[in-house]
Amino acid sequence: MKTKKQSSYIYIYILIAILNLSLISSISFINSPSTSAVSYSSNLGISFTFLPTLKIILSSTGCGSGTGGLCIDNLSPGTANDSNILTITVLNNTGNGYTLTANVGDNTTNSGRFNTSDLVHTDTNITNKFVSLATNANIANNTDFTDSTWGYSYMDETLSNPSWSNYSGLPLYSATTPATLKTSYSPATSAEGDNIKFKIAAKSASNQASGEYNNVINFMITSQPIPVTLSMAYENAGKQKHNGYYKLQDMNANICNAAEVLDEGSQMQAIDIRDNKVYWITKLQDGKCWMTQNLDLDLSNSTALTSDTTDLTSYGSGGYTTANGYSQQTINGNNVISWTPTRATINATNVTNNRISNWSDDNNTPYSVDPGNWYWNALPFYASTDNLFLNNQAGDKFQKNTPYANNGEHGHVGNYYNWSTAVATNSTSSYTASTINNPANNPQNSICPAGWRLPSITSASPTYTTAGSQDEFSRLANLYANYTGNTSLSSQNLEAAPLYLVRAGRVYSSQQYYAGSYCNYWSSSVDGSSNAYLLGFNSSNVDPQINGHRFYGFSVRCVAR
Repeated sequence: MKTKKQSSYIYIYILIAILNLSLISSISFINSPSTSAVSYSSNLGISFTFLPTLKIILSSTGCGSGTGGLCIDNLSPGTANDSNILTITVLNNTGNGYTLTANVGDNTTNSGRFNTSDLVHTDTNITNKFVSLATNANIANNTDFTDSTWGYSYMDETLSNPSWSNYSGLPLYSATTPATLKTSYSPATSAEGDNIKFKIAAKSASNQASGEYNNVINFMITSQPIPVTLSMAYENAGKQKHNGYYKLQDMNANICNAAEVLDEGSQMQAIDIRDNKVYWITKLQDGKCWMTQNLDLDLSNSTALTSDTTDLTSYGSGGYTTANGYSQQTINGNNVISWTPTRATINATNVTNNRISNWSDDNNTPYSVDPGNWYWNALPFYASTDNLFLNNQAGDKFQKNTPYANNGEHGHVGNYYNWSTAVATNSTSSYTASTINNPANNPQNSICPAGWRLPSITSASPTYTTAGSQDEFSRLANLYANYTGNTSLSSQNLEAAPLYLVRAGRVYSSQQYYAGSYCNYWSSSVDGSSNAYLLGFNSSNVDPQINGHRFYGFSVRCVAR
């Protein structure tokens, strides 16, 4: 007597949802005649609209009767096997790309039977089934499946070296996140579309019931949303432009958080409405929005800065008292803080004999210098006859008046400010104790635009690898220059895009030193009665929490509040 060999036949029905947007062309005519005493002309305008296409095509052979689909034929008890191969062709011309995903189960009116991620028998009296692999499974060979399980694998043929993925399980259609087969940030690679191969595999138990097991796989394609840049975040927040630019003073946490694009893809120019100067700003990898150009605000001892345009948030404490140039008034029901500096910015565009008139090494009183329109060039360029910078300290590292091609206005030197000016007070004598471990005691005001502030240095042991770290210079140095506490490293990445930090040197004792050699940026953190913390580096040494005398004139970069 012959024994008939038991077999299992698996067929999966494919549910396809296709969005097919046809190509439409239209031609519009514009007739704008222009006449004169001697001639007549007519202009023809031509335009057409190229509509987006978003479409998937499924094709396969060698399944059942050969009409297409996915199936595993002749699966013997206790064995494993792959299905035939399904080709998923994606046609897409949207500039921001697409995402192809898949899940399992019938989300239509038939969901009662296929409300499961398993392959179930067509005979509802048979409870035998193939259970789905876990969605995070990573199994290289179908022979390694446990009995009575199934999974899927795919291969992206648009890659230079395509290969089949390991097997895992598809999530049920009702799950929050489907399985992603491909994400593209550009249109399909050719007019024929992008091809992604897809297959399933199953392993039966030795006592698996024969018959047909099935379910439904859903393939979905969606166009990628256009990522939000800083400029889009301003626009989406309903902010208005001033002189063609969004305002620095309109920056807030919601705008910065809404920006999804980082680094150069996010950079934009915004205007400081205090003097209508324009600055580059960028959302960086630390998740914060920074000015990527040095502050260039000139101060006047006859003009008050006010909290509606300047970072003056504190009044009546620390250095922010009436004696230090502060006052408060109510305008239209709002409390407005004002500060009048005791000293105007020194114009140092004509420096002779290495001296800047009227500067004093004063730890507590505000001083600032405008050196003129000089531009830092971190990269080599051909020297010109006008490449001197404050008594030729910088050699060929700076160029005057015209921004060099690599950085544009990013490389503008800006002004030099001593620490008292940077924290916007006429006396810092009340700050006598280090605040590095107690940042709540930092000065709360600065000469940054409203909505911006000085960076912070908040720990003697910087948390440079922690997302959201308030040791902000350390965090940037870690992200862009691989700083991990060892100061002996190259500063090249800090001087390049997207930070564009400038080795502007410093001003003190009526002199300007180290332009082209050293970079220094003030923080808001106090170090004793005469010092403050800063970021300092040269070509081979980076220290994101060095200290310096408050009377030094250093550069200022602001970070959004």
